[in-house]
Amino acid sequence: MKKLIQPLLAIGLAGVVAAPAAFAQQLEEIIVTATKRETSLQDVPISVTAVMGEAILQGGFSDIEDLSTFIPNLQIRDGFTGQAMAIRGVGSDPGNEAFEQGVAQFHDGVYYGRDTLNQNLFFDMERVEVVRGPQPTFAGQSATAGAINYISRKPGDQFEANVTVQYGSDEESSLEIGVGGPVSDTFALRFSGRFYELDDAGYTDLVTGAPTGTKENTAVRLIGVWTPTDRLDITFKAEHNDVFQIGTPNEHTRCELRPQFADAFIAFGFKDACAMDSLANGNNLAALDGVYASGGANDLWDAAEAIDQALGGLAPGDPNGWTPAGSPVPRGLNLIREYNVPQEREHTSDVFLVDLNWQLGDYTLSSITSYAAYDKHDWLDPDHTSFAIFSDERSEDFSQTAQELRLSSPVDQTFSWMVGAYYQQADNDLSLDIFLPHAAGPPIRAVPPEPGAIAMSDGVDLTEEATWTSAFFMGTWSLSDTVRLNLGGRYQDIQKDGFQTVSGASLFPGNTSFYDSGPRTLATPVAVESSTDEFLPEVGVQWNTSDDVMLYFRYAEAVLAGGFVVTPPIFQNLAETYTPEFSEGYEVGLKGRFAGGSVEFNVTLYDVDFTDFQTSSFDRQSSTFVTTNAGAAHTTGIEFDGRWAVSDNFTLGFGGALNEAEYDIFLDGCSNTLLIKQFELANPGEDCFVDLAGQSLPNSPDWEFVLSPTYDFNIGNYGAVLSANMVFRDDVHLNDSFDGVSSYDPLNSLVGSSHRIDLRLAISPTDGSWEVALYGRDVTDERVQTGGAFDLVQKSTDPTVYDGGGIQRARGARWGLQGSYFFGN
Repeated sequence: MKKLIQPLLAIGLAGVVAAPAAFAQQLEEIIVTATKRETSLQDVPISVTAVMGEAILQGGFSDIEDLSTFIPNLQIRDGFTGQAMAIRGVGSDPGNEAFEQGVAQFHDGVYYGRDTLNQNLFFDMERVEVVRGPQPTFAGQSATAGAINYISRKPGDQFEANVTVQYGSDEESSLEIGVGGPVSDTFALRFSGRFYELDDAGYTDLVTGAPTGTKENTAVRLIGVWTPTDRLDITFKAEHNDVFQIGTPNEHTRCELRPQFADAFIAFGFKDACAMDSLANGNNLAALDGVYASGGANDLWDAAEAIDQALGGLAPGDPNGWTPAGSPVPRGLNLIREYNVPQEREHTSDVFLVDLNWQLGDYTLSSITSYAAYDKHDWLDPDHTSFAIFSDERSEDFSQTAQELRLSSPVDQTFSWMVGAYYQQADNDLSLDIFLPHAAGPPIRAVPPEPGAIAMSDGVDLTEEATWTSAFFMGTWSLSDTVRLNLGGRYQDIQKDGFQTVSGASLFPGNTSFYDSGPRTLATPVAVESSTDEFLPEVGVQWNTSDDVMLYFRYAEAVLAGGFVVTPPIFQNLAETYTPEFSEGYEVGLKGRFAGGSVEFNVTLYDVDFTDFQTSSFDRQSSTFVTTNAGAAHTTGIEFDGRWAVSDNFTLGFGGALNEAEYDIFLDGCSNTLLIKQFELANPGEDCFVDLAGQSLPNSPDWEFVLSPTYDFNIGNYGAVLSANMVFRDDVHLNDSFDGVSSYDPLNSLVGSSHRIDLRLAISPTDGSWEVALYGRDVTDERVQTGGAFDLVQKSTDPTVYDGGGIQRARGARWGLQGSYFFGN
């Protein structure tokens, strides 16, 4: 990879310099706030991709995961427990419920550190900025991989309104509205909202036939701007999101149907549950047909006995049969309430802020006071079958208050500067319960089963209080008319105090719920704490080689806070913690406008090292969910983007990345089931470990390229726009839900090179008051794999094959209509 970078950089720069001298039009300037000042994108010495609100609206993107498909070096994947987000291949997996994200998010200056808020709806956006690399000064909070800034649209100086309606062939519908303008000479308001619904995600439930993976999301926002004088403006915002989803389906791709090799991984005597689902329900779950098994409507005993009867009445315990002898799993668990709740995820969030900017002479005092909170409640099915084996309930009550103050000098002086301070208080009450199909084992429990219990629930609770305090500065010294030196840094202090408690609930004969006999039994809580105290420097140099070309160098360090381990409590040690993750790296870049302003080209060469790298994975050998600091990793490569106004009516946007993201130090347990079986045969009684040094990080393709052409033309008296979004990617390893970084089963985790093409044709009158568009998304219907299904209760004892497993796929081709009406601007 490193050998390729220099020649590729030289070729790219030569191509831009050799571009034609003049074109028909100049590109419109893009303004960003990645450095907490309004600055031209071409003047910011950081790798930034900005997506404007118009493009988000026209693309119909529902959230940041949807948009990330077309942003190089940004990977977001929705999995069983939440969303994994990465920049340049590095981020945080949601396997640990208490993780902060290594990609920090800020919506109108309010920090979003939890993956739950990734799923909030996109609507009425001014733009989205993706800032790559360590960001200590202007982001600060845990931005070891980078940051994403979301900027909402504010009311303008005249009344305006818009409404956009969309309906697609997969029963995907959306209604977005925005209305606002001046209320008086000094006060303006804007109200906006969106309703988004997806009724056909391409999956149906095996037993009920009901669609799964469906969504119904609602969001509203009110922004007020008060400008009592020309030197003071105050912005008020209130926003509410309600996000609901039925399941995160994974299709099985293989089951062990041979009884002599079929064996359940953790279901005590029963054989491969995926195979039982196939045999009992008459459906080949290994076929990629969108049929997905979930819930607990069926009883294991009934299915096993029916299969044995069909095989000629085999007796319980027969090695050729499916009914176990002496299993502790009771009959009738499919009648218990906890196994009959639809698999669903829901959260509601509220955000309030007051943003003040006050001109004090030549200086600007800025303040952001904010409150953010969400309530989350999930019901999950860890076994991915139609049987009552496991059920998983999770809830989270999170709130955060924050205050940021900044004092900034004017920018048009020899030494300009900004100083600031930040304080944040966050409280989180998190609860997780796993409902088990028996009361036997594990041998050590903090809350043992009560006498006479036939099944048991293991739970874990965390009450966390976190205080973030920091001070930061950035100074720019103009050494000459063309050379500037940037010096900055942030002192960061993060203190977390928590109480972790293990809980249990017992199921007795005749009960219809685990809680019929009373509430959960709690063990004595254990106090835990985590502390992070660091100074994080940032230094850079900018050289304007001409009015239109800038070269820059930047070095920065960042820290991702340590914290507590909250994962399913089976075999888990209480009060486990993990330590902070550190990143340090540099980037060298060029930003330029060429050919009279009709070509814009930005390119960045980067190299970032990560130490004490935070990971969460599932170790199949010990049945343990492991959150730890893995060792070291690096990401190095080259990324570029730009725009080319080819003519007055044809513009080409483009971008891409060549990225090497690898582990440098990581000795991990063998999650790959074939490796485990082969190792155990050769080394009886020993634990299997593999050295992943040199292995690629998951979700990090070696290359990806994006093209976004737009062509304007006339159809009679109407204007028309034909546009596309196209992405092409190299093959990539995916990390499964719960399999974490160490699962490289090539049958389920390796995705070959892929592409996606979205098309849109829009027609509007010359005054632009309305628009009607026909769109097609993923028009080649590739249905690329986006995730994998872990094999918690699917196992083969055949030492030559992998265990059961499955994949998660994109929705495939869909078509629809989008109509918009605009009043005012």
